Amino acid sequence: MEGDTESLRKAAPHWSLDGDNQLLGMLQKIHQKIMTKCEEANMKLDAMVDALDNASIDLQNVNNKFMALSNNQFV
Repeated sequence: MEGDTESLRKAAPHWSLDGDNQLLGMLQKIHQKIMTKCEEANMKLDAMVDALDNASIDLQNVNNKFMALSNNQFV
């Protein structure tokens, strides 16, 4: 990518349609990389939400077991 940007910088004084085409290609690559990273982050966030939901359920279950135990032992 660095070589691509350097060639575009050198071509800037005599810009042509080919330069536009190269720039478009670079921008599309950048867009695709950003979209891929965002999708990966979104999937990781979804997994974290699922894990937090499971942890919350487990915590509620433990709390319910303690309440049941206290109700049985101290009646």
